[in-house]
Amino acid sequence: MTTPPPTAPRPLGWLPSRILAAGLLLSVVATVLLGAIDNDLFLTSLLAAAVFALLLTALPAGLFLFYSRRQPPPELPRANRVAVWFSAVALVFFGVLLVGFGGSVDSLVDQIVGVAVGLVGIVTIVSALRFKAPQSSPTRLAHGRASVLGAMFLFFVVVITPKFACGCGTKGKYYQAEVKTDLRNLVPAEEAYFADQHRYGVLAELEQGNAYAPSSGDSIEIVAVDTIGWHALGQHMNLPDKQCGVWVGARPPDGMHGATEGQVICWSR
Repeated sequence: MTTPPPTAPRPLGWLPSRILAAGLLLSVVATVLLGAIDNDLFLTSLLAAAVFALLLTALPAGLFLFYSRRQPPPELPRANRVAVWFSAVALVFFGVLLVGFGGSVDSLVDQIVGVAVGLVGIVTIVSALRFKAPQSSPTRLAHGRASVLGAMFLFFVVVITPKFACGCGTKGKYYQAEVKTDLRNLVPAEEAYFADQHRYGVLAELEQGNAYAPSSGDSIEIVAVDTIGWHALGQHMNLPDKQCGVWVGARPPDGMHGATEGQVICWSR
């Protein structure tokens, strides 16, 4: 009677890894295409790519924390241990990086995410030090090679979108998209203010009522405010050669470079 060959352990986390990698790839492609045509959705696709990259980086650590507490625990060969340790250390690094970008209101989300990410990394490191892998198990963690790709792209995103960097290349597109988003958000804020006060408001009045607040680094100027209309100009501190604008109700005397009502447009100064 022959003994059947041993069954290979079932990999855990193979499907989530493929899904997150595919999401990251699609988001990167969308970011490149939208950035090339100067579409405002560039920021959204970049944020989506960063989220996919962060989840892909955290996947080995998350899988380890979840399955190491189940019985029987999975096998943890050398390649898997390396992936778990890399994931944990990367999470601590990015956590510190995100918290370090704090200091302003709009970075509060960065700080919260940074603290959460860093804690997951620390807990993973402590758990990995205390974990005793079994000699054999019906399961093992899937290899986390894709987490390296996620960490590399996440680092790239953090580097190209800091609030204190120059406005060149991809950074310039990011800053311009940020200004355009601020101006676009100004339109419904002015409409809401008009509904309450029967006139349009200046920036200080909108900020005082918590109806509107520009992003850090953006300078927004609202001019020609009355009951008929208004227009606004916006500029980022790292893009001195670029200006954006929008008008509602009354077209500015200079025509704002042919922009239609409610259309946000940018031009070189």
